[in-house]
Amino acid sequence: MAALHHVTPISDFENYHLLATTLAQHGDYSISVNGPAEIYWPPGWPFVLSLAYWIFGSNPTVGELLAAALSSATLIVTALLATRLLNRPFAIFAVAVLALNPAWIIYTSVLGTEHLAGLLAVSILALVVLRPLNWRVGAAVGLLEALLILTRADIGFVMLVVLVAAMAIRGIRVHWRFGIAAGLAIMVGLTPWVVRNEARFGEFIPTSANGGTAFYLASYNVNGNGLPEPDPPPPYTVYEDPRAYDNYYWEHGLNHVRDAPVAWMRDNATRLSITWWHENGVLFWANVTGESFYGYGADWIWRVIAILAALAGIAALAGRVSWRQWLPVFTAVIGAVIVITPFVPDPRRHISVVAPLALLAGLGAQSLYGEVLRLRGTDLTSRLRWRPRRTRTPP
Repeated sequence: MAALHHVTPISDFENYHLLATTLAQHGDYSISVNGPAEIYWPPGWPFVLSLAYWIFGSNPTVGELLAAALSSATLIVTALLATRLLNRPFAIFAVAVLALNPAWIIYTSVLGTEHLAGLLAVSILALVVLRPLNWRVGAAVGLLEALLILTRADIGFVMLVVLVAAMAIRGIRVHWRFGIAAGLAIMVGLTPWVVRNEARFGEFIPTSANGGTAFYLASYNVNGNGLPEPDPPPPYTVYEDPRAYDNYYWEHGLNHVRDAPVAWMRDNATRLSITWWHENGVLFWANVTGESFYGYGADWIWRVIAILAALAGIAALAGRVSWRQWLPVFTAVIGAVIVITPFVPDPRRHISVVAPLALLAGLGAQSLYGEVLRLRGTDLTSRLRWRPRRTRTPP
């Protein structure tokens, strides 16, 4: 799909392409050699993309094939998790709904941050679920987390909560070395970008300067479309004072939420539906119409995943699921829903956590099947020959 369905980069994706091109060809992180540094966009994906451009040439198709490779790696890591957490038929189902998801396939042709963010998020999950929480794992997790923060800060924040949850269920006193190693590795991973921004702007900027704008626009209406600049507008551009520019929009957005909290909550309900119940935005960015074969199937396949994931949540609340193993996965999905929803909505935002959602879909299907067998007086594991291997956890 990536090779045959070329999509010309537009909007943010065009800027990622331009940033990666300038970095690969001239060693400068900016839209053009003589232009200002683009602190507005997160640097993680353009930096990774620039490595592919440096080797194979600055062509969007190279980026699309890189996205396909990252998505394939996400499948492999998801399969490792599925075989450890689920019975075999449902592990196969979880990986299948991810591998054959039409929207996920066609999105490989879009130069979005979600390809890299999805791989980083599920890799962090795999390490904290499948491995003992020692200092070596903490160092690896910290470096992956730093790159995730530089790629998608919202998902990076969610995965920080996942790390805390993983330590809490394993025992903070026992695994304090993991926490310290992860924290130090995150600092090491962020340091080059922070130092660069301090030298360029004289400000502490650990990620980018676009979160405030997306929150401000969403504080006024569902989509944030057609809105004027704040009155008065910022007295500086994002290039002159990026931290103050971002904070200016955060302040105005939070003030409007304070003045109209009921309307904001009502809009959040609509945004929740747009981002987490539809795939039309993913199809739009991939230049595929909703009337196509992909368009007709994508929404309903995604809704099956979402419904089964919700059933997994019900099974967990009913005590049918081992919280010790599944809490990091639930935390990743629930945290993403909470953090992403208040911003300008777009279904492509859920691409970053589609792998843990597929795992929960497998758990939901397994739980549903188990309930049917219980009603018939049959135990689930007695009907399945293959059981998930036990994860190795400290006593």
